[in-house]
Amino acid sequence: MAAKTLYARDIEANMNVDSTFLVRNVERKMTKPNKFGDSKPFLSLELADRTGIVQGRVWSENLPFVENILRKDAVVQVIGTTQAYGSDISLIVSDATAIEDADLTQYVPASPRDMRQMSQQYAGLAETVADRELHHLLSVFMASAFFDDFTRAPAAHVEAYAYLGGLLEHSLNVAQLALAIATTRTDVDADLLLTAALLHDIGKVDAYEPLTFAQSIEGQLLDPATLSLIRLDRLVDEAGGLADEPRRRLYHAVATHEQRGFNGAPPQTAEAVVLQACNQLDMTLTAADRSSAGDGPWSDTVRSLRRRFYRGTAQPEPAIASAIAAPSAPAEQPRSIWDEPAADDLDAEIPF
Repeated sequence: MAAKTLYARDIEANMNVDSTFLVRNVERKMTKPNKFGDSKPFLSLELADRTGIVQGRVWSENLPFVENILRKDAVVQVIGTTQAYGSDISLIVSDATAIEDADLTQYVPASPRDMRQMSQQYAGLAETVADRELHHLLSVFMASAFFDDFTRAPAAHVEAYAYLGGLLEHSLNVAQLALAIATTRTDVDADLLLTAALLHDIGKVDAYEPLTFAQSIEGQLLDPATLSLIRLDRLVDEAGGLADEPRRRLYHAVATHEQRGFNGAPPQTAEAVVLQACNQLDMTLTAADRSSAGDGPWSDTVRSLRRRFYRGTAQPEPAIASAIAAPSAPAEQPRSIWDEPAADDLDAEIPF
């Protein structure tokens, strides 16, 4: 597997480039007609890694050799040179090679937690479900090929959990919160609540593109709760069905787990109330914790929550110590394509 040798943020004009990138987007276009009215085909590319995007071009003379390699969501080794077009830089690709089994964390943001350990923790929680039908339902889910997609998927388009493994991390956090409440209450069905928590967002696999995290067509047409209900209903069929009472209670908890509810419906069972509260708690605290630094003791505005968070004031260092060993401030890194949007970005998604 090729090593990542050059990142997008380091690309400058008039460079020879030989490095790996994720193909975020590719379009076949035609050049403007010349004086004889002739046009030629070319590829317009978005090549990305975890630090940003590089605009790319493949001109007609190289098109037959690389067009079948430069596919959306593919990781490729590209060779080319950069050119400046006004204030923009474009990478003119002359050759490309497909990279198999690439480490995707080099190209898109990923959970700070180990995904294998999270999968094991998820399976451990599922194993504690004593109800036979619900236990079987979770076993069928974890044995499916879809579970692999679930463990890699993001849980949002922006802000909290907008990275590889975000959906697994969020589901695990919500399940752990729900279990903590269930162990202190006698009016909550712990098995039903834990099952709902582990499965409440499975439709988000369909809501977002797996590597760009943009909303999919399904995600634009249907909200995540609806997509989760569709996936849950399919899973219940694959597991051989579920008795009427646990099925309706499970579906209701999943349908109403978001704060705004499914079609405005509020949670109307104890398990649904707890699940909605745990989901909101985890998303809010995670968005606050990972928000950008703002002015003084305040974070920048977390758009999905429409508020800033107070982080406190740091105690100033003694003047003498500061004068002796004050490290130079690191240069500010350019905003990445993966950063949360500015507060006035009206196209950014409210993730819950």
